Amino acid sequence: MNRYTKYLIIISVGIALLRLPGLYQPVLDIDECAFTEFANKILDGSIPYVDIVDNKPPLTYYFFALVFIFFGKNNLIAVHAVTTLIVIGTALLVFRTGTYLRDERSGIVAAVIFTALAHTYEPKYISTSGEILINLPLVISACLYLRCEMKRTHIPLLIVSGISLGIATLINYKAGILAGAFILQSAAVILFRKPRAIMKEFFRLSIIGSATLAPIIIIILLFDRQGNLDAFLNWGFFYNFRYIQTGSQTMPLLKPFARTGYFIFCSLPAWILAIVHLKRKGIDYARKISREDTASLHLLFLIIWLILSFYTATLGGRTYGHYFIQIIVPLALLSGYAYSDITFTERWRNTFWGFFVILTIIFFATRIDITRTYQLINYPNWQADENYRLVGKYLKDHTPEESMIYAWGYATPIYYYSDRRCGARFLISDYISGRVFGTPNDSRIIKSELNRAAWKDFMSDLHSHQPVYFIDTSPANHYGYGRFPIRNYPELNRLITETYRLETTINKIDVYRRIE
Repeated sequence: MNRYTKYLIIISVGIALLRLPGLYQPVLDIDECAFTEFANKILDGSIPYVDIVDNKPPLTYYFFALVFIFFGKNNLIAVHAVTTLIVIGTALLVFRTGTYLRDERSGIVAAVIFTALAHTYEPKYISTSGEILINLPLVISACLYLRCEMKRTHIPLLIVSGISLGIATLINYKAGILAGAFILQSAAVILFRKPRAIMKEFFRLSIIGSATLAPIIIIILLFDRQGNLDAFLNWGFFYNFRYIQTGSQTMPLLKPFARTGYFIFCSLPAWILAIVHLKRKGIDYARKISREDTASLHLLFLIIWLILSFYTATLGGRTYGHYFIQIIVPLALLSGYAYSDITFTERWRNTFWGFFVILTIIFFATRIDITRTYQLINYPNWQADENYRLVGKYLKDHTPEESMIYAWGYATPIYYYSDRRCGARFLISDYISGRVFGTPNDSRIIKSELNRAAWKDFMSDLHSHQPVYFIDTSPANHYGYGRFPIRNYPELNRLITETYRLETTINKIDVYRRIE
């Protein structure tokens, strides 16, 4: 066993330890509960985007469903365990890619930096999100692409590269930005090497592009056969453009700058390393590109990938913490590449690694009890999860397993804690209430028009499924739903008044039971 193998074992064990809080705290982030309920409904036979609605690409939900098939429905602990294995796999492939780019030392440095960056931001950073899931297929795609550039073109490797990119895009659309990196890289090759490179680059891009489209076409054909293609395009694709637009319109100007600055601070040594390296060697690399220097082209690719990833992470202005996860692979690879070219003093080296070690330990400590941490920092919605847990327990104790419920508000954890299925297609009431995703609790910004077709579907679901319980979270004002009481919606209010009675109130959350 050589020393690099020992390092990789240490990195793998380190990732497992850093993500340990996810093995005893099932809900790390509220988004996980939406993915969970969507997956549970799929396993019950519901048609995605028709019988159950959310705005993420389909493979995010199918990943959760696949885990539930093997480990049981509603099993978020198993999801976290599998995610840990995915992060370990990503770190190992970051090492392999860094080795292709330069040498094993660069690969190990890149893997260690990736490990640090994957665990140093807000406490819920280690939750299972589309951003953390796409890094594995993205690094597979990039690694195979770069390997083909180093040696002669291997068609099977380019096909696997494209398929991996297509899978990543179906997990999170922002993964598609890697295709832009491939295109810009090829454009640079053609620009500097003139016509002799055109056919080769066109051939490579055609193979990758065709392979990328393959899983996407399969999903389109599957949904067309199921009859939910139009619904998928509406809710699972085009809705995201409206989501981006509302983000840029509603976010306070300073918030995205603060969040972005916070991420840059948490990853500061990696940025400094990359910038210093480019400042010292950038001109030399630029001169070498036209002389078919592979190392220069690889560095150019990493820079393009990093810039495009940064752009998509900040697009729309919401800049949630997990958005930055897609940046950490190209940043780790670039800084790992640079590490071997810089002569460190012992003090500088100790400062570099000490920063990451201290920050990693601090954030691990915040995750030992995430609810307590958010309480201490007075996170606006820290009480919501505990209240949702209490409501969920009450519902689980007062209903048989096959019962349906509906939670009005941003309250998907209630479905998880109660292990009862949602009695309407809209898991999150934002799609119908007028609340804009991601706005502060006290925001006065409301969608100007409610979706009449969506409201018709929502009310039809409530009439046909007849949820045993209707839970109104608006009195507790979790996630700003105090601005959206059910009395503001006459048709819904009439249904609740006529067919439900208030059975109990749990920490200001009203629990209505259907009248038999």
